[in-house]
Amino acid sequence: MNKIKNFKCECGGDVLKLDDGYECTMCKLKVYNKFMNYKLSDEQIQKLFYSDMIECNNIKLNDGYIINAQIYSSS
Repeated sequence: MNKIKNFKCECGGDVLKLDDGYECTMCKLKVYNKFMNYKLSDEQIQKLFYSDMIECNNIKLNDGYIINAQIYSSS
């Protein structure tokens, strides 16, 4: 686990980088770095730590369909 410099959660906790995503040291909010084969950008991940909604466009599913999705933080 590595602490991300200048990356804080809405609760004030530090955010750690894990193998499969990121986690807050205080509230334990965890954000995975992939959603349905879609790699989230650093900017999208930071938004989720501040309870924002993010939009992921053009996600290609295994069956070939392409969808758009909205992801919300559960904090």
